[in-house]
Amino acid sequence: MDNIFNTMSQAFRLSKQEATAEEAYQMAEPMHREGSLSPTYHLTYAWIAYRRLKSHYKQLGSKEARRMLATYLSLEIERPHVVHSSYLYLALAIKKEYPEFRFLKFLGMWGIEHFREDDWTPFQTEGATLMSLAQKAIYQGMSELKGCADDEGLVTMNLLLSQAVRRYPKTAEHHRQYGWVLARQGLRQEAIDSYKQALLCENKFYYWSELSALTDDRAMRKGALCMALSAQPQEDYLGAIHLQLAETLIEEGDFGQALVDLNKFYETYNRKKWSIPQNFNRIMARIPKGTAAARRDRGWLEAMASPARDFLLDDLPSVVLLVEGFFVSKKGKEMVALKEANGRSIVVPKSKMPRRMELKTGDFVKARTRQSGSHQTDLLGITAATEEEVGRMFGQVLTLTGRLTTKQNAAGKTFGFVKNCYVGGHLLSGLKQGQMVSVRAVRKDDKTTAIEKPVAVDGPRI
Repeated sequence: MDNIFNTMSQAFRLSKQEATAEEAYQMAEPMHREGSLSPTYHLTYAWIAYRRLKSHYKQLGSKEARRMLATYLSLEIERPHVVHSSYLYLALAIKKEYPEFRFLKFLGMWGIEHFREDDWTPFQTEGATLMSLAQKAIYQGMSELKGCADDEGLVTMNLLLSQAVRRYPKTAEHHRQYGWVLARQGLRQEAIDSYKQALLCENKFYYWSELSALTDDRAMRKGALCMALSAQPQEDYLGAIHLQLAETLIEEGDFGQALVDLNKFYETYNRKKWSIPQNFNRIMARIPKGTAAARRDRGWLEAMASPARDFLLDDLPSVVLLVEGFFVSKKGKEMVALKEANGRSIVVPKSKMPRRMELKTGDFVKARTRQSGSHQTDLLGITAATEEEVGRMFGQVLTLTGRLTTKQNAAGKTFGFVKNCYVGGHLLSGLKQGQMVSVRAVRKDDKTTAIEKPVAVDGPRI
């Protein structure tokens, strides 16, 4: 027994140096092979073998590297453990070196329940965030699974991704990966719900395209494809989506609109000198001769997309917001300041606002809201608010003309009035006491408040 202890202790010390890692392994391996090592020494042996494999896996070859990984899994070691996580890191490197290594099978045997808390934490480096061990395992497992899906691999990734979406609720790609796995397991509604969560995180066109393939509801499928077209302005990426939408429109007998998509597909492929696929010709052959392409504008696209947009946002509360103004943040980003009817302010990057909306101070928008943190509100599905919606939340919108009266409170804060309309100090820049002005305001519960800076009009000052 003392001989085993002394040999293992010496081998462990030697294994810490790359130059002697092979020598250390050759000292310990025969005792393991012959069954001389009791479970007491398995952790020590695991580290000795790990250091040899880490240093030499590129020279050892695929067969030996895979054999050593399999041997490790047979050791009696309490898990989770740092050595267990270390072997998974090494398995990722071995998969990169030897593509034939079945990483996903190893991951299943390694046991996704054995991730330590640290294994879920992304690494913070100067100027970048690197994926955690668990995330790296997810991406490698998904890559392998998409190449050849099997039931065992699907179960492993389902269990792993169900944890990932809870730990990274704002990582859209994990929701998408989970949806893909659920769909392959025949859990279609659960897959649709997972894609919904992905889209609430990021409005990516290919998420919509993949979602469209999961639904039997034709209006929903068409809406998802139209949402994809709205989310991606570059035609180079939209070929497959145009073909899918054309087929859906043909099923409805809307040949004129289907021809719009087929023409766009052909124009892009012809311009890029890409070969035209056979399925384009098959779909085009379904268009009756003499069909003229229909007119398609933003209004048509939005109308067709409404079932999908409603599906995405129907669980979220809606709010009407007043555009208070625009400014540039300290980091140089263009921002929009918005206010709810209750006075709460929300600031969002201008890039988050729909490109087609030419917003100005005093406009009203409607949006769905989602809390993404204790002090942060995300706005989704932003559209122009109707007069009825504004009236319900803010009150009647009206324009008043009169003389401006300015005052100061005890704290020295300046404010003003035009007749009975309150004008906040931030709207008074460049204006003077007694000036004749016109001001746009809202009136609710006998209280009238300016929503834009008053504009000077002709009239004598007093």
